[in-house]
Amino acid sequence: MASAREPHRGDPHDWNSLENYVLVHKKRLSEHALVVQEVSSLLFLSEPAPHTRYDVFKVQGLIVCRNGICLTVSKRGDMERSHSRRVRMFLYAYNAWFPGGHNVLRYDNQHVGQENVYHRHQFDPVTGVEVGFSRMQRHQFPVMHEILDELMALFPPQL
Repeated sequence: MASAREPHRGDPHDWNSLENYVLVHKKRLSEHALVVQEVSSLLFLSEPAPHTRYDVFKVQGLIVCRNGICLTVSKRGDMERSHSRRVRMFLYAYNAWFPGGHNVLRYDNQHVGQENVYHRHQFDPVTGVEVGFSRMQRHQFPVMHEILDELMALFPPQL
């Protein structure tokens, strides 16, 4: 239970207003110490989804980090057609890699038939061999800035 000093943190993957969702992503991207602002970008796309209550909402982009890592972001979710235009994501893939090298870290739930099982994959940056794998629940799955924090801790930038 959250104390009076600590506000309760809701599920960061649950419904959120479209405006707030985009604002939070842009703010985290522009303020994170690891991100090279000039070449990093996220696109927020929506498209109609016939025969459903929701439109499709996607977030795609490339984040270039000061430690030489690139983080590809690919997320997909639902966007309400109502006036509130809330969004809720359900497919995630964050893939971190060294250009010309190997993956170093991946968070995803895009394994066919296992969309409700969230994964963390860690790779040896020299060989590309998977050295760590864990499953987690949706509420344990990190948000973008937490993955950037982890990449900064794993591979501190040389400033």
